[in-house]
Amino acid sequence: MSEYGRMDPFSFAGSKDVHHPVTIRIMNLEGDEPPFKYSTLLERPDLRHAGSNINPYSDLYVTVQIWAGSKPLTVPVQTAYKPFRSERKYDTPRM
Repeated sequence: MSEYGRMDPFSFAGSKDVHHPVTIRIMNLEGDEPPFKYSTLLERPDLRHAGSNINPYSDLYVTVQIWAGSKPLTVPVQTAYKPFRSERKYDTPRM
């Protein structure tokens, strides 16, 4: 464990150096996020502005990052933005 303020050494590799191709595909996401309880909002007023508390169809996305040996191997990648209108569902076209 590194001390506060000190970072462990970190190294990068170009995608051309990766000899084992990795593909991750998010096909669909569905979810319901109930609004926060009133008592919680009284304790944490900053949560009043959380998307799920304002709109039942707030943003929903996935961030993926590959790790090995407790260290990240890649930068995080996030699913594309999609505004939800009548339901909270994310589908990608099947190929």
